[in-house]
Amino acid sequence: MVRLYPHFMERGRYPSYHSTSVLGQIYDEVKFQQQSETAPPIEILPLECFTEVAVSEEDKYRWECLYQEYLKESSALCKVDNKELKNIKFRALFQKYKWILYDAEEFEESQRSRPDLFDEACAIYQVVYRHATRGNEVSKCGFAWKVAGRALCQFYVLKHGGDTALCSFPVLEDAFKKNSA
Repeated sequence: MVRLYPHFMERGRYPSYHSTSVLGQIYDEVKFQQQSETAPPIEILPLECFTEVAVSEEDKYRWECLYQEYLKESSALCKVDNKELKNIKFRALFQKYKWILYDAEEFEESQRSRPDLFDEACAIYQVVYRHATRGNEVSKCGFAWKVAGRALCQFYVLKHGGDTALCSFPVLEDAFKKNSA
């Protein structure tokens, strides 16, 4: 009968020793990597300047329906294997919802009144963040920023003051890719 087992065999109720063999070292490295990958859950804290805006029930209902439609469409796109094609289709999907919001390709090109745009952007934010916080799924927050992000940023600056900086999206994407790698 064996008295001690190497730790990598994970024989919980039996005594073990810390093995320094190749298998023991591999086991230790894998355990270390698994522990470092386990990040604490991220708490979603919606920004008050967007949630304190009293948006109409009509706007909330409209964007609740549109967001549900988006979730169905995006679920289908997630099954696309070709990454490049998937990115193209997602960009087109977000553009569809930008057109619904702005009646234009982008915020800056919109002929709609700024107060109406800001109210509707806040409605999108409130709908999306309610869903995201309910399941603590930070990935769901992206819709609000990809569709209404420019309006939300402009609204934030108007409420809080401060400077803005013009930066191209490819530069930002590169910066975030380098910081997350």
